This record gives sequence, structure tokens and C-alpha cells, in this order.
Amino acid sequence: PISTTTTAEWIILGFNLTCCYGSIQLIFNMLRDYYCIKYASWICIVLMLGSNLIAVAFSGMEHSLQILLSLYICLNINKLFRQQKLHVAIWPVLVLAPLVRFENALICLLFSLVAMPKGYAKACIIAGSTAIFCILGNALFFNFLDLPWLPSSILAKSATLSNDNGMIANLMQHLARNLQEIGCLVFILLNLCFIAKLKSKHSYFILLLWLIASLHIFMFRFGWLARYEVYILLPYLLAGLALFQQEINAALKIAKPLKFLLLFFVLLLLLLVTEIILLHQTLVLLALFFFCLCLITWLYKRQSYSYVLVLMSAIASNSYLAVFLITPFVSHNIYAQQYQMHRFAQQYYQQPVAVNDLGLLSYQNPHYVLDLWGLASKEALAFRQTSDNLEWMHQLVEQSDIDLVMIYPSWFEKEDKTLPEQWQKLAVLRMNGRVNFLDDDVSFYCTVKNCDELTQKLQSFALDLSPASILLFENQD
Repeated sequence: PISTTTTAEWIILGFNLTCCYGSIQLIFNMLRDYYCIKYASWICIVLMLGSNLIAVAFSGMEHSLQILLSLYICLNINKLFRQQKLHVAIWPVLVLAPLVRFENALICLLFSLVAMPKGYAKACIIAGSTAIFCILGNALFFNFLDLPWLPSSILAKSATLSNDNGMIANLMQHLARNLQEIGCLVFILLNLCFIAKLKSKHSYFILLLWLIASLHIFMFRFGWLARYEVYILLPYLLAGLALFQQEINAALKIAKPLKFLLLFFVLLLLLLVTEIILLHQTLVLLALFFFCLCLITWLYKRQSYSYVLVLMSAIASNSYLAVFLITPFVSHNIYAQQYQMHRFAQQYYQQPVAVNDLGLLSYQNPHYVLDLWGLASKEALAFRQTSDNLEWMHQLVEQSDIDLVMIYPSWFEKEDKTLPEQWQKLAVLRMNGRVNFLDDDVSFYCTVKNCDELTQKLQSFALDLSPASILLFENQD
């Protein structure tokens, strides 16, 4: 209902920022159990910037709420270890969290495995059963509406359901993709650091952390402006800060702020440059992070905790701080591309269109939008995953009586696949920005023989186009 109002964007942004503020409060409250106010404040600031928490409020949708719920569950796990009384709200939160995003089921599972041996078995079973019942009820409702049991966006992105290659092959492909993400390697490195505490009284908890981490790596995603892993990264960072509180407190007491701040930024710069140079060279990146692990282990054994802290902070922050810094540029790219497409479809064309990047184009657009990538179309998803050619695109466009297609050709065209020959390319929308994080060009295709009316509308639109973009017609040099 909110999306239909004229102030929807501000309401959603305000809600996300409120969730972000709540998350910061929860982080600080947990840190205060292990550090003085001064240290807790500085660590909280580092976590805010180094985990992409703030940028997610602008680049995510329900992700800020997901993170807030995850941290609230984490706060109650901390209460279990400190033998404090749990908040009453934890039980409805355990039901709500997986309904916001399915990934939160992992944090709920972690809480249950910690809480059940401490006398909360019955309550955990009731909360878990209620959450499962709600998810099944939602699936039945989808089926009643003649929709897939799960949303098409989940089916398209799932590690096990995304194509017909079989579960094992899908999982291996998914793992290979994750290992190309710096965030995944940082997450693995963070978990390997827990080995130092494996022989402590927290060994059971560390084994649970490794179990949940493995499930996320094999089942869910990293990347996409670092939105998908923050919900689990922050609890793991907080777990590390709790487990290594003695070493970190000792490091902070002897640290010389300017010296270590300079060292931090030098390491951060080196890691950022390395990440850019070695982007998607998985084996080299794995070797680099293995070297960092060996260095951390050597420094830890020498009780050089200050250097361990600086090195770990730089490694953990490098990818997420970069995302935090580029988020405004990505927002400008969306304005220069998706928003201009939205303007043309809503203000000039005012008819059904087909696209491959749904989002903003369908927002407050009264006309039908066909999603050729399949996040909102089970037919397109099935065709994309199984067809040997791209003729199905024209078939779906004809069925929906659509004359205009606006897509990234690179998303579909491969060595053995070309776009339907019936389509006429009319123009290309290109960003003028110097810093582009999206595909540079969106191609406009006419799917019928007579394209004069559509060409005239594009020409009118070109005169009113944002300076951030340019519309190049096919016959234009």
C-alpha cells in the first residue's frame, strides 16, 4: 500500500534508517558487555563503516530490517552466555525473522541450538514450528493464486533450484561463484580465526558458528552491493569481538592511535588495490587470504595482538568500505539508466513493455511489465534456464502483446544464442558518467514491423533526457 503514495520513497528510506539506528544501538549494547564505553564506541564506528550497515539502508529493501532482527537474536544469544534473562520479544522475533528473509532461518537455528540445552527446548520448538507453518501457509496461498510455491526471485537465485543441472552441480557452481567474492573469503578467514579458541569453554559455540557459516556459504549468496551477507557477518564479528575480548583489550591499551591508524589505512589501500587487480582470479585471491591467515597466526602466537587487530580490521573492512564509498555513484547510475527507462515507459510510451531488470521500471507504473529474466515470471524463468535458443523471448512478448523491449543484450546473448531476428534495434541508452557500475548500454528493440510511432516517441524522449544519459539511435553515428 505504501508504494502507491507520492512519499513512498521517503517513508521506506525513513524506515530503513530507523532499522539502521536500531542495529547500531544493539551493536553498542553488546559491545558494552565486553569493552569500556570508549573502546565500544570506536569499535562500533568501525563496524558501521566496515560492514556496509549504513549503505544497505540506501541500496537494500528489506535488508535493514533483516539485519536488525538478526542482531536482536544475537543480543539474546549473548544473554544466554552471560546467564541473563531473555527478552520476551525474542519468541515472536524468531517467528518473524525467517518471514522477512529466509536467510534469517540460519540465525534462528543458531539461537535454538544454543538455547535448547539451556532449558528453552520447548519454546524453541514452538517458535520454529510456527515459523514453518507460516511459510507453508504462504506457499499454499501462492499455489491457490496459480503461482509457484516459492517466489520466482527465490527460484531464480537459489543454489539448488536455479536450473536443471542437478543439486550437486548447482551447489558446486554456487560455491565457485561465492569464492569469487571478497566478502566470502573474508567470512571464511574470520571463521578460521576461531580455531585459536577451539580448546576453550566455547568450543561448542564455535562448532555451531562453523555449521551456520557453512550453510550460508553453500546455500545463500555474497555480494550484490554487499546486501546479502551483512545479516550474518555482523553477528560473527560480534562473536569474534566477544571471544577475543582479552586480546583486543590488551591491544587497545598499548596501541598508539596515530601509528596504528596509519598502518590500518596503508593495509586497507593495499588490499583494495589488490582486490581490483585480482578481481575474479579466485585461486590467486585464495592464496592471498591463506597468506594473511598464516601471518595472523604467526602474530597471534607472538602475542602481537595490536598488529593482529589492525590486520584483521583492514581485511574485514576493505570490501565493505569500498561498497560504502561507491554506493552514491551506483545510485547515480540507477538515475541515469533505470529511472530514465521508467520515465519513458510511464510518461511517453504508456504501454506494456518487456525488460530484464525489473525494479524501478515497474514501480508506480500502471502498465504491464514482462520480466524476461524471470524474477517475476515463472514462464520466462523456465525458458531461460532450459531453452537452447532465445526464440522464447519473442514468444512471450507476442503472447503479452508487447511492442517494446528494453534489455541488456549481454545478459542473454552467448556464443550459441542470439536475440530473435524479428526484433529491430532502434536505440541505445548510454550513461554519460565516468564511473559506471552497471552495464553501460540498454538496448531498445521494436518487436513489430511498423516501428514509426515508437521511434517518434523515442525521439521526443531524447530531447527531454537527463544530462547523465544519452540516447543513440541505431542509424546515428
